[in-house]
Amino acid sequence: MLTAGATFQPGGKLKPKVSESILSADQLGYQTTLFSSAMESNFAMPSTLAAGIFFHTMKLGAGADYTFQDWGDKNKGDDATDHVKFVNTNSIRIGAQYTPDRNDVRYMLRRWTYRAGLRYNTYYLQIDGRRIDDKAITFGVGFPLRRGSLSDLNLGLEYGQRGTTQNGLTRENYFKISIGLNLFGTDDWFVKRKYN
Repeated sequence: MLTAGATFQPGGKLKPKVSESILSADQLGYQTTLFSSAMESNFAMPSTLAAGIFFHTMKLGAGADYTFQDWGDKNKGDDATDHVKFVNTNSIRIGAQYTPDRNDVRYMLRRWTYRAGLRYNTYYLQIDGRRIDDKAITFGVGFPLRRGSLSDLNLGLEYGQRGTTQNGLTRENYFKISIGLNLFGTDDWFVKRKYN
């Protein structure tokens, strides 16, 4: 089976209110306002276009997703003063899964689903002329809750790296552990028993 899809989310303008105050306090705790200002900022959310494709058989599944956000012509910053500039973002995800035999009655490990994937995306801010990217590799396994069931418990592990050390910026390495539970109605989880 081959499945493909696409979504589009239009952006929109926000008008957040920004207030700044500088206070001074004496030894008795009395405060004096030295500076105060309030303004309404023009901030726009980007439009988002996403598309994906997924192919699967009883044993093998593989898919890819792509997402684009249009930040480049919105929220103009002063790159020379603030050293920050809004830029368009791209996100690419690919992954595959393999299930040896979901209905195997002898070997439990053959009923498990094994998964692996890659992810790469760019950040919407460019700092000091440098793009900030985020890349990761993921691994996971799904355990069917019952033999022949579509419901399963999923465990995932992700190792990623975000940022760069160039131009005095910071790079971080991170681990992420995820646990998920899929319950399908065809497995009759919530059907009241007629007989005990």
